[in-house]
Amino acid sequence: VTDVSIEKDDKSVTKDWRGPENNNFDLSYKFNDRLSLQASHNESVYHYINTKAKTSAMGYTPENDTKQDIKRNNIQLTYDDKSFKATAYYIDRQREKDAAVLDGRFYSWEDEKTYNYGLDMQKAWNINEDTLLVGATYQNENFSINSKNQKYKTGNQPDKGIVADSSGDQSRNNFSVYAQYDKKLSEQNSFVLAARETWTTGSPNGANFSNFSGQAQFIHSLNDNESIYASVGQSFKMPALYQIYKTDKNGDGADTLKPQKGTHYELGWKKDIDTYRNLRVALFNYKVDDNISASIDSKTNEFTYSNENLRNTGIEASYAMVADKGFGYNLSATYSNPQTQNIDKNGHNFGWQDDYSKFELKAGLTYHMDKWKAALNASFLDGRNTYKTTSKSKRVPVPYVTKTSAKPYLLTNLNVEYKAQDDLSFFATFNNIFDRHDVVYYSTSAEYYATPFNFMVGATYTF
Repeated sequence: VTDVSIEKDDKSVTKDWRGPENNNFDLSYKFNDRLSLQASHNESVYHYINTKAKTSAMGYTPENDTKQDIKRNNIQLTYDDKSFKATAYYIDRQREKDAAVLDGRFYSWEDEKTYNYGLDMQKAWNINEDTLLVGATYQNENFSINSKNQKYKTGNQPDKGIVADSSGDQSRNNFSVYAQYDKKLSEQNSFVLAARETWTTGSPNGANFSNFSGQAQFIHSLNDNESIYASVGQSFKMPALYQIYKTDKNGDGADTLKPQKGTHYELGWKKDIDTYRNLRVALFNYKVDDNISASIDSKTNEFTYSNENLRNTGIEASYAMVADKGFGYNLSATYSNPQTQNIDKNGHNFGWQDDYSKFELKAGLTYHMDKWKAALNASFLDGRNTYKTTSKSKRVPVPYVTKTSAKPYLLTNLNVEYKAQDDLSFFATFNNIFDRHDVVYYSTSAEYYATPFNFMVGATYTF
């Protein structure tokens, strides 16, 4: 695939895709009705080439050949007797990246590993018509990295092959306790109240977090097929260890990412018109402080992270007709006003700026008859802004600089399945049916395009 992305500052710098290769192994074993085991292993090889460099007058040649080998393992043991559930798990991810400038000069190399293990337990009690759920979790998180990267004198001027060695090793303990109470107030009214306390120990640079969050939801049934609801909740997300390391390699805590905290409101209406048709409408508003945002460092081709504030208000509606046979369809639309606010290290507030997209429309058409199944889906996104870097850590929407805005995109896919017999079926999947060269993601430094038209055909045999 050519032209996967293009740099904003130099339109001649594009990225060509050579891959990936994916290999997966999955295993599930059921000891009995209560105890089960799941395990998986995945290996992925990614390969891409930056096809053209900046001019030599600009001091460096980023034309490079990059390969990444990523391996993942996941093991999970679950006990569930309907009222008590416990899950023990182990997850790891190892990433090795090797990037070399095409003329043979060294560029960068990284060997990164993350592994987590933990336990999640919860117990439910039925109290008359009410339900009480209480749970607790523990997770041990670990991250390590060894890397060598090209050093630069000033700006984009390489230091004649000099490389910088760095390594990091971080870990922390993550604890939480939570509870949820579902209360039936009357035949028409019910109430849900939930709370969670989360805290860490042993975090890098002593940057431990502690947070209490809650959620409440009220549901009123207008009749057997129609209801309205209102909810308010708080969210909390800690930065991952690799995100902390990549923003605070010196370990002094000055640039350590903050956890993101949000408050979310929603008011909705649900109606089941009949057995096959349903209608949903929801109004929402949320504000997230210190939302964790990613951007690309063009010299190292690595993500860096920073905090920004995020807010949004909007409405979403959907209508669906689900049919056992023949044609069915679904439609949904969302209109909102997402905005972000950046404050740099010097305290300068860039103000609230439009971000992401304002309008999204999704449509789907399904068909099921005898041995045939098919689904056609389309997603249209509009009202986006592009960005360009104004400093190492800041971005400003392009419309404020060059008076341009992002074009909409249209993504489509078609899935078809023919069941020849009970144990044998054939399938075909077609993506980006109209072969559109739309930008699906804007970063501070580059534009990333949709994969061109592609398809996969195959057969599934069950025995």
